[in-house]
Amino acid sequence: MNIANLPDRFFAFVIELIIYCLFIAFCWSVAYFVFGQSLVDSYDAQEFVVVDGQLMDVGASRTFTFGNSGTGFYAWLLYCLYFVWSEVRWGQTLGKRAIGLRVVDARSGDNPSVWQSIIRLAFFHIGTIGLFIPTWIIMAVSERNQRTGDAAAKTLVVYKGQELSYGPA
Repeated sequence: MNIANLPDRFFAFVIELIIYCLFIAFCWSVAYFVFGQSLVDSYDAQEFVVVDGQLMDVGASRTFTFGNSGTGFYAWLLYCLYFVWSEVRWGQTLGKRAIGLRVVDARSGDNPSVWQSIIRLAFFHIGTIGLFIPTWIIMAVSERNQRTGDAAAKTLVVYKGQELSYGPA
């Protein structure tokens, strides 16, 4: 079995991140041009601070938020569906495909199940929000270059076309 190395997994991750950002930008653009939803809302917010136990008015400031249309949430949800569907259907997302990687069930060598892919996705989001470096350290010390999500889902990332070997036949 030819387990994917860290640089290849990293490049697949970068490609997937670029695809994700482009997809979010596309969804926001569609929401803006088709539905007239603002991508970024701004409003004046009154700011207050507490000084020596006293509430002090420090004036107004311009505050920006991503629109209240829910576009970002729906785009994220669609992306999650793409991620799970791609792994279950083909064993790979576009980022993994570009690098020649594939996700497999560590026990059978088949494409991951829906549940396994959901577990991987949940840990993927946890790993990219504040835990990026620890995730890669865990992979580096793991015997099979597994993220925590791979270990929890009992999956491996291997090179596409490599047959899994489970010992002598």
